Amino acid sequence: TPPSPEDGDVITLANYDIPTGPLFAGDIITATLYWEAHTPLQTDWIVSLQLLDVSGPIAQVDEPPTLPSTQWVMNELITDTHTLIMPADTPPGMYRLKAILYNPVTGERYPHQINGIDLGNLLYIVQPTTPIPPTAVANGDTLHIQSITQSARDNANDIIHYTVVISYQLQSTDFGLFRLSMVHPEWESLPQPTDPSQRVPVDSVTNFIPIANGQGTLTLNFDIMPNEKTIILDTTQPVFMAAIIDIDQENIKIIYVNKTFTEYPLSLDNLAEVHYP
Repeated sequence: TPPSPEDGDVITLANYDIPTGPLFAGDIITATLYWEAHTPLQTDWIVSLQLLDVSGPIAQVDEPPTLPSTQWVMNELITDTHTLIMPADTPPGMYRLKAILYNPVTGERYPHQINGIDLGNLLYIVQPTTPIPPTAVANGDTLHIQSITQSARDNANDIIHYTVVISYQLQSTDFGLFRLSMVHPEWESLPQPTDPSQRVPVDSVTNFIPIANGQGTLTLNFDIMPNEKTIILDTTQPVFMAAIIDIDQENIKIIYVNKTFTEYPLSLDNLAEVHYP
């Protein structure tokens, strides 16, 4: 029940809309507030939208409503939208969103909602910023992973399609072989199997591709079965390993190996489409 008209400006928050899903670094929080004035308003109130942790506000925006409050029509819903940017250095966790009305002249809060209005809790999940695609140089040869796209799918067992674009510059030899593999992130430090029938957690996703001296770009399209890869690699979050192999005087040597620790959700459990970077 709203306060009586004798108490001055009488305002209620009839409803509101806030994000329902988890938030990530740099996300914009949009809060739509539906106000209702029960008396002609004499004050142009300011709305303070605040994001709080247990210690207090970590971000806030103070601004007039979309329509100045002295222009609100009595008993009519007023739609008022405000946005707030989630600070990039915010630790993961649960945060509280609050709206406060105050008088911009006196600084006093709206007396009938002195503690503000709780709009609900928001879950914040840290998502690493997009990493720079890896580039490495060895013996004058360069490999650069330009992009990786992982397709969307409906079910966890559906085939995943990848498109990987890699540029290279081969200088140390006239001829080389390129291959792309998926590996366990810690494959180099894992104990090597003593049983020859066991597999090392490395699995190629392309055949050997001949490349000639000079510069070039490879666009690789391939499909994988997530269940099969999970068993082979013993992880649902493998990383890519790119290699150029130089065949020199009948000796095969890997002149460059790169594991791309993308720190990006290239997870076999991820059903959404993912682009890297």
